Amino acid sequence: EDSLLAAGIMAQVPRKLSSNCSIFRVPPRLRYNGDEKVYEPCIVSIGPYHHGKENLKAMEEHKNRYLRSLLNRKSPIKLTLKHIVRAIRELEKDARACYAEPINLTSDEFLFYRCFEPVVANDPIYTSSWMYSSMRLDLALLENQLPQIVLQCIYSLARPPCSCSLNQLVCYFMTPSSQYENTSYNSAFKANHILDVLRNHLFPLPRSMENDSESIHEYTQYSATDLWEAGVQFKRKDSKYGLLDITFSNEGVLEIPSIFVSDTWIVYLPNIIALEQCCRDYENRVTSYVILLDGLINTKDDVKLLRDKKIINVMWKEDELIATEIGNLCSKGAFISRFGYDDLCRRMNAHRRTNWNKWRSSLRRNYFNTPWASLSLVAAVVLLLLTFLQTLFSILSYY
Repeated sequence: EDSLLAAGIMAQVPRKLSSNCSIFRVPPRLRYNGDEKVYEPCIVSIGPYHHGKENLKAMEEHKNRYLRSLLNRKSPIKLTLKHIVRAIRELEKDARACYAEPINLTSDEFLFYRCFEPVVANDPIYTSSWMYSSMRLDLALLENQLPQIVLQCIYSLARPPCSCSLNQLVCYFMTPSSQYENTSYNSAFKANHILDVLRNHLFPLPRSMENDSESIHEYTQYSATDLWEAGVQFKRKDSKYGLLDITFSNEGVLEIPSIFVSDTWIVYLPNIIALEQCCRDYENRVTSYVILLDGLINTKDDVKLLRDKKIINVMWKEDELIATEIGNLCSKGAFISRFGYDDLCRRMNAHRRTNWNKWRSSLRRNYFNTPWASLSLVAAVVLLLLTFLQTLFSILSYY
């Protein structure tokens, strides 16, 4: 009986996570602050976590068409389904180890549940802008990933006519906008999956974040409007080091690369943050970035200020909506062991707390908050000056 009890207990003990584990379900503590739909696919599932859901079944026929298209491509060596199955079967153990949860699929089901999403010329999906956009978002979800080793295996077997690497193809498909034209590209980067490729491509680690602190963190205590009232100058930064390269100079200039609050942006970032929160091998670079933005942008006035400075680059959303969306990017349940902007925030807060800057902030807030208040103050100063001059001339004429 003891042996049976021990065996039963051991059967319930979760398996040890592999060091290659990089695909997780998003924890509940990260979901509550925003829209849960940013973590779940709406038209296509490529990973096993959402396999079989009713709203995703319509895409299965498209997958079969893509598979047939892949097998019918002209190439020096004829590719067959047998070649693909054999190659992926050799990777099955390593592929399963990439998932944080056990995959309740048989070996054959696991092999069949593959992702064949090549770009087919004139395919309705790619000529329909909403489907193209939706598919791009679905492929970026943490819960909807396939291990890169599987994708690379299929890509190598397919021998596409283009000479670009799989990572380059992912970047082209997932970030076609010129928004990210200044971001760097590391062709040698060994990614774990599509979301990992995006994180490395869109948010490379800049030099300004390499020496972040492991001590008690200091976040920004003041919004963009508060800092501007205290004399901080905001400037858009065209940096070759990417979107995270935010700097604060001794002269009180805060330089920030352009912020694109698009539908793509508000899906990519929460999923990258979830990846950083779940995987201990990832530094919290994007989590730090969003925490900093959340501190700087609290109201529509902060958005308006940054929009006027050409830092926030979006035309079709109201300022208040942008402030809300930025506030929802990072759940309050997110935890970071290292804050990438600790030193920047310490210097920025110290700049704001100096007596002169506090007085200047109070003056702007109380006397220059509207054009009429400014005119009233100027009129009062002029009146005081004229009164002084009148008194002075009266005294001089007496003598």
